[in-house]
Amino acid sequence: MMTRRVVVTGMGAVTTLGHGRQGLWEGVQRGESTVRSLTRFDPSPYRARMAAEVELNVADYLDRSSSNVSTVSHSLPSSLPVWQWRMRA
Repeated sequence: MMTRRVVVTGMGAVTTLGHGRQGLWEGVQRGESTVRSLTRFDPSPYRARMAAEVELNVADYLDRSSSNVSTVSHSLPSSLPVWQWRMRA
């Protein structure tokens, strides 16, 4: 049996309060709520109508020449800013 190891070299944040360490801290200091009416999908089948949705422009983090920008899941692009910030550190 092969054992795989993972090394975490850093962490970043993509949150509704702000992106990156600085953005998150500034959002916490503002003390504002980021909970709003859901806009990314129709919430009518669910009891919850509000959530804290992350505002993120996918095209800012992907190759603009890619024709797949509109088909990428929201979860993948939300990890890209963290990766880019970590690479700059």
